[in-house]
Amino acid sequence: MSQSTSNDSSLLQKNIDQPDLAGTHIHDKSHYVDPLQLLLTKYGHAAHMGFQDPSYKIYFNEHEDGAIIYKILDRTAVISGDPLCPSDLACSLLREFRSICKRNGHKVAVVGASNRLARLAQEENCITMQFGKEKVINPATNPLLTGVGRSGKRTIQKCRQLLKSGLTVETYDTSLDYDADIESNVTRIYDDWRALRNKARACQAYVTVYDLFFLPNTMTYLIVRDTQRAIIGFAALRRYANESHLDPVIASPHAPSGTVDLLMLASFTLARDAGYTHVSLGFEPLPELKDITGMPGFMTKGMRAVHRHILSKLPLDGKQAFYRRFHPDEEQDGALHIIFFQQPKLRTALAMLHFANVDIDRVVRSSSIHFRQRIATRGRRMGLRS
Repeated sequence: MSQSTSNDSSLLQKNIDQPDLAGTHIHDKSHYVDPLQLLLTKYGHAAHMGFQDPSYKIYFNEHEDGAIIYKILDRTAVISGDPLCPSDLACSLLREFRSICKRNGHKVAVVGASNRLARLAQEENCITMQFGKEKVINPATNPLLTGVGRSGKRTIQKCRQLLKSGLTVETYDTSLDYDADIESNVTRIYDDWRALRNKARACQAYVTVYDLFFLPNTMTYLIVRDTQRAIIGFAALRRYANESHLDPVIASPHAPSGTVDLLMLASFTLARDAGYTHVSLGFEPLPELKDITGMPGFMTKGMRAVHRHILSKLPLDGKQAFYRRFHPDEEQDGALHIIFFQQPKLRTALAMLHFANVDIDRVVRSSSIHFRQRIATRGRRMGLRS
């Protein structure tokens, strides 16, 4: 079978951008597919999931041995994760990118930075803060796969019942095959799921909208079929150098209960058999900002209060409970940081909220008049100017 390339063109025409003095210059897509896949394979992490989101852009340095994944929000270039490059190149690549953005009138911030990048930023007197952690499954030691203890017995039994009832799980490796029927059905299930979720939820956070079959050499899919061979669910597994990232995992509305669990366990098993000990489930925001550096005390206090209030309005309990059911490896929890290269202005703060997919109008409307006044007062005291 021939490899899928149809989605690459449409996405990269929008997505691989090079900021310059005249604004954003869109480059021809074909030249950048191979270097981007190579950099993701060498240096990619879950924080780089935006490479499949058409709203993100990619910046390459001149030699194409380094790249930055980012999006422009409120005149701020918000970088997702560490630069895709060797560690000794990260600082110079960031300086180059910041210089170009400055000439365009854009501020720069980083979301999802690693501990290593946060330490480098602190050495440059930047503002850093830990806002979340990455939840990780180790399939080599996970009790649901090893059978150690009684954890998850009910989940395992339910999955076995689904397989006995005639459901089948198969692997679709897009680096090897192209199946138009599979891709159209998976896309339909994903689009329907997004539409239902967006209609049902008032507020969400850290939601990436994927072009699922962009850069097929980085992806493997688990497909669940019913007794009539219809696709009723899928899981997407991104492959990086020493880890993988599982997202999304979706069952269609008419799929039997437990289909998502079946997909999760099948994905963990596939990752284990491939030798992975790190399967990322994504981000989990912390209830309190931690390890804030480079910011005056009064701003730190205000930033914590705003973060705490916004989180109280987001539906995070269900996602956290879902994570716990699959026994993440707490020893592999990865700290996730925000980096500001200068004291944030109001537009930079708004960009961070928009990057996290937080509808600030809905959050504010859900607050009391008293609290809105307190937020406005704190903002003025923190020196957040538009």
